[in-house]
Amino acid sequence: MKIDFKTLNKTIPEIPKINGSEDFVKTSVLVILIRKKNEWEILFEKRAKNISQGGEISFPGGKFDPELDLTVKDTAIRETLEETGIKENNLKVIGELDSVLAPIGVMITPFLAFCDIEAIPENYNKSEVEYIFSVPVKWFMKNPPLEYATVLKAHPYIKDRQNNIIPLLPAKELGLPEKYNAPWGRLKQKVFVYKYGNEIIWGLTARIVNSFIKSLAQYTEL
Repeated sequence: MKIDFKTLNKTIPEIPKINGSEDFVKTSVLVILIRKKNEWEILFEKRAKNISQGGEISFPGGKFDPELDLTVKDTAIRETLEETGIKENNLKVIGELDSVLAPIGVMITPFLAFCDIEAIPENYNKSEVEYIFSVPVKWFMKNPPLEYATVLKAHPYIKDRQNNIIPLLPAKELGLPEKYNAPWGRLKQKVFVYKYGNEIIWGLTARIVNSFIKSLAQYTEL
């Protein structure tokens, strides 16, 4: 097969993608700004205890559903309406923020939105949301997050409920170096934590908040 520069140029995508991103679970959220007492605040929800990640603080949003959504923006809006009870005509999506590729296998695309409401919604979905609250943007500007870390390892196997080993990567049979027979890696992942009153905003939600607040740091009028 003949390979020349013309052929090589054809292999270069116009917009490069992230190799392996198709293996990530695609989710999206809305970072909603509301105006309370002439001050900008960010809307959060505490997830109901009986659902995935129950009892944690998050943005409204969820997993992309190809049967319901054309884009992840559609996902963020659809899930927000379902969870919060906010009406779509009260929402205005401003734009897309930086996506987060989480080592747990999730890609989160946040969208910044403005919501024209006078009070915190009370007609939210009680089966998914324990309650909704807001935090002033200025509070985040004045209170940087605490920073911790976790150590991430790659596991060539998992264990079932009976503690039986289920191999995922047969390193020994493939002739890979012996170290890959057991979990390996020491990658430290930053974990951001905000303590607002009795609320703990942490993990990927806090990472999105921190990124957004940093982008606002050059402005003084909020």
